[in-house]
Amino acid sequence: MDELLSKNGIETIDKYANLPIGERAIRCPYYKNSTLARALSVYSGKGSPQEIVDEVSELSHKERIDFSSCSDSQVRDFLIEHGIGIDCSGFVSNVLNDINPEIIRGIQLDKARKNPIMNWYVNRFRKISNISVKTLTSDKNAHEIKSLHDIRPADMIETRNGQHVLLVFRVVMAEDYVREIEYAHSTMYYGKENGVRKGTIKITQKDKDLGNQEWTEVDDNTGVNYTHEGYLDGGRVFRLRYFTN
Repeated sequence: MDELLSKNGIETIDKYANLPIGERAIRCPYYKNSTLARALSVYSGKGSPQEIVDEVSELSHKERIDFSSCSDSQVRDFLIEHGIGIDCSGFVSNVLNDINPEIIRGIQLDKARKNPIMNWYVNRFRKISNISVKTLTSDKNAHEIKSLHDIRPADMIETRNGQHVLLVFRVVMAEDYVREIEYAHSTMYYGKENGVRKGTIKITQKDKDLGNQEWTEVDDNTGVNYTHEGYLDGGRVFRLRYFTN
């Protein structure tokens, strides 16, 4: 039996994986701006698929670039050169927001501003831009899932000792245990194939933990599964309290 993320969530994942630019479907690259210095979320690694497409369209018009004559790699290079992409927490937050905006509205940010007007502004207009992996998996926003057989769609797999996050979008069940988990994320790894990607975890040893299963996402050039490698470095699974309250 399959359990899936909601239709809106799946569609948002696919939009990031297939940005419609110049009549092409472009995988959104990874980008992170830790200073959040620019005003637009699209330049902070936090933009929605539509915000990214709109900004790229405006930039190409200003620079008189015809994407119809460009290859997929040239279009991706254009995004990367202009600091446009999505980071892991921005990706997860935007998918969850499209499932239900109330999910993101309920997220408690790490720090409140002293100025109440700024607090209101951030929560109303810049919420996703201020959400990190730490925010999503903090005790006030989520709780840890201990057993891999309790993992369900919309759960988050934290890897690299809290520096990266994956979003579960499909779980295949067999009676009372999990047989397969599919996730999506935006990653800085995998060379030129960085950015929004999907992967599968096959449960080959149901009595073992998640790290001992078969993770299939492998770099075509290096043969390394950076995502599994990241999980082995302090990986944990979390569920937002929105889904349990």
